[in-house]
Amino acid sequence: TEMMGAKLKNQFDISNQKLTLGLDASDRNWNGNKSGASIDRYFIPDVDTKNRAVFLEDEFKISNANIKIGARYDDTNVKANQTSDLVTPGIVDHDKSYKSLSGNILTTIKANDNLEFIAGIGKSSRVPDAKELYAVTKPSSTPYSANGNLDQTTNTEIDLGFDYKNGNFGLKTKAFYSDLKDYIY
Repeated sequence: TEMMGAKLKNQFDISNQKLTLGLDASDRNWNGNKSGASIDRYFIPDVDTKNRAVFLEDEFKISNANIKIGARYDDTNVKANQTSDLVTPGIVDHDKSYKSLSGNILTTIKANDNLEFIAGIGKSSRVPDAKELYAVTKPSSTPYSANGNLDQTTNTEIDLGFDYKNGNFGLKTKAFYSDLKDYIY
């Protein structure tokens, strides 16, 4: 696999806010084979994954609370080489398109000089990679085969915690609940 990408971001200080805007792009190619004792076994076809994203983050204070809000829109296209007879059997659509809107909010409230409370909620997505979508072994009777019909995994999470510091002593704890939809196992 080979991957290249670029990220461009700019930060603005506006009044009591720190606003960050950015663009993110990456291209990844997968292409692999496995070799056995006397048989070459196909593993991953020639697959290109292109991701384009735009994101923003805003950080500001209200009284004794520090608030960070973020959002990101991703557009990802996965394209398998259809000219190869090695493309995963049974998959009709070799071109996949995934779009997602992610977001989060994190609040830190300073109760006093020693104690801060932390609360956050967020949603993000992960696109299946080429191995998960297209990898297969030949002959087809071998046990491993990918699933070209996978949806992206979406994670919604809630975080709660606190940070206590007193001199050289500190205690930081965080509890979270995570709900995964379309988990890829």
